[in-house]
Amino acid sequence: SDDLPNYYSYSSIGPDGSPGADQVDDDRDGIDDNITELGLPNTDDRPVTRGVAFKILRSPKRSYRAPLKLSEGTAIDLGISGFGQTGRQFGVPYANNGTHTNFKPVVIVFAPTGEVSAIYVNDNMMKPDGNIFLMVGRPEQAVDPTNPQDLMTNNAGLTTNLVDQKNFWIGINHRTGSITTAENLGVDGAANIADLRYARGITTTGIGTGEQ
Repeated sequence: SDDLPNYYSYSSIGPDGSPGADQVDDDRDGIDDNITELGLPNTDDRPVTRGVAFKILRSPKRSYRAPLKLSEGTAIDLGISGFGQTGRQFGVPYANNGTHTNFKPVVIVFAPTGEVSAIYVNDNMMKPDGNIFLMVGRPEQAVDPTNPQDLMTNNAGLTTNLVDQKNFWIGINHRTGSITTAENLGVDGAANIADLRYARGITTTGIGTGEQ
């Protein structure tokens, strides 16, 4: 009958060996024990247990862990950090019109889905269109903010973090939020902006010392 629900697609025949009740026209179609009677109420047929796909979406929660601190003698060199293969958007000359006053921390905001939703540089919001690269090096080797195009030496006459192959890059995938650390490849010849692509090479390929 059209007014009866379709149970047979998710039931199995019970101990009496017949669909529905044995020798009973359960669905009132004039035929006893046909397949459309399988699983109808008041019979010994057994429902088939089926798994149901589900997903738990948890709201973001405030972390009570202490902020991660770099070990003494290390720092993130914002002068050569940024997003995209050659981006340097986090340095003072780029974020604050070349001045050093009132420079505020770089803030990277993650969405509940894990992706990077926004980056704030000196209170200016940016939408990353590529992966994010942070140079972990030594503070005394940071790029000279008064001459940001000189990537080889800084105002103290020291080689920069970009040249030092003992340093590391932290790479953040802007779509998934996954984090990779990789060795700095240094520079290939006279350092220039294009050398950032070379130095970040291992991080870009996702092959590094670790990922989480």
